[in-house]
Amino acid sequence: MMSVKSVVGVLGVAMMACASWAGAADIPDIELPAPRMEGGMPLMEALKIRQSSRAFGAQKLPMQVLPV
Repeated sequence: MMSVKSVVGVLGVAMMACASWAGAADIPDIELPAPRMEGGMPLMEALKIRQSSRAFGAQKLPMQVLPV
């Protein structure tokens, strides 16, 4: 059985979703360019060669910035 807080939360989310859908009717459609289907590289190759990089400074962070 769901708690009262859970039911209120679900109803709140549903009401916000309905309100956003009602406002979306006023927004005009945006014409997007057609996707490029040629060129590039296969997805699996792109995933294989991907990399991430990080850079760290020598300066220490103040205590106010650190999560608790």
